Amino acid sequence: MGFGIAHAYGHPTAHAFGWPMVFAAFSLLVSLGAFVISLKAFVNSKRPVLVFERIEDVWIVKNLGNGPALNVVLAEADFEGRWLKPVKLPSLSKDGSLRLENLKVAARLGATYTDFDQRLYSSDCTYYITKIRRGKKPPSWPSFDVSKIGYHQSV
Repeated sequence: MGFGIAHAYGHPTAHAFGWPMVFAAFSLLVSLGAFVISLKAFVNSKRPVLVFERIEDVWIVKNLGNGPALNVVLAEADFEGRWLKPVKLPSLSKDGSLRLENLKVAARLGATYTDFDQRLYSSDCTYYITKIRRGKKPPSWPSFDVSKIGYHQSV
């Protein structure tokens, strides 16, 4: 005698966990997968993406993403890779841009910023190659005390 569930009429059922249960479990997994994918798509649809562009000897930071870039901290690095003079920038709206006047060296530019849910992002531009990171700061980015950082001079 095996394990089973008795019907209302007393007949044992040997396949209590048969095909209907397999289909139900499969449907649950598909629904969970669709939920995860839609949640990731929602987060990415509001993600800021900061890039750097050089026009006529002036660097410009642009937000090419779909959401505002908040709490922006920008720094330039010298040719030895040391991050110099971090500055705070105003928030950049979707499609917003800002001219970065008075940059001295600018061999490398880096920025950290957050989205509206305070998720951390960073952009790092070296020799016109920009790398965007989610949840990370640019490599060798020091721990800046944000309360002691001034504002960019062009602001």
